[in-house]
Amino acid sequence: MSPSTISRQVAVLVGSGLIERRADPDDGRASLLAATATGRRMLEAERRRRAAQYIDALAGWPPEARGRFADLLGYFVGDLQRTRRE
Repeated sequence: MSPSTISRQVAVLVGSGLIERRADPDDGRASLLAATATGRRMLEAERRRRAAQYIDALAGWPPEARGRFADLLGYFVGDLQRTRRE
């Protein structure tokens, strides 16, 4: 993403009261971003909603299929993290 795109998106989040800008103590030209209390509540609500959706989606799967899925997902996440570091 370009800096201007990110700046516009950050401005929307700041304007919505979901994040706040803080001065970067190490770089006066930069800002640090932090979630506000409202932003943290919204994020937590979304995490709960998504977790419930995953539980519903997997509810009909047999236990062995859920186990295989968990194993494969673990491999995928590990490889994805490894490739980000390279």
